[in-house]
Amino acid sequence: LFNIRSFVSSRCLTVDQFKPILALVDEEHEKEELAEFAYSYLDDRENFSELYTAIQYSRTLTTTKDRYKNIPFPKAEIVNNY
Repeated sequence: LFNIRSFVSSRCLTVDQFKPILALVDEEHEKEELAEFAYSYLDDRENFSELYTAIQYSRTLTTTKDRYKNIPFPKAEIVNNY
């Protein structure tokens, strides 16, 4: 995260240029933190809300995956009616 911050702070990026950089971060809370850090270095701050949309979508997707990963699926039952 430190290296990404150093990279971002040494450049003037657009939101579209920053999105792939943000995608390199796995943890959602770190994505939020990095997006907030990058705000002052972005050339088109008026598009900043696009980053939160991407983060919120990713969070929803992650939450959905986590919700269903531990649900045991019922085993198929063979019913013999003979």
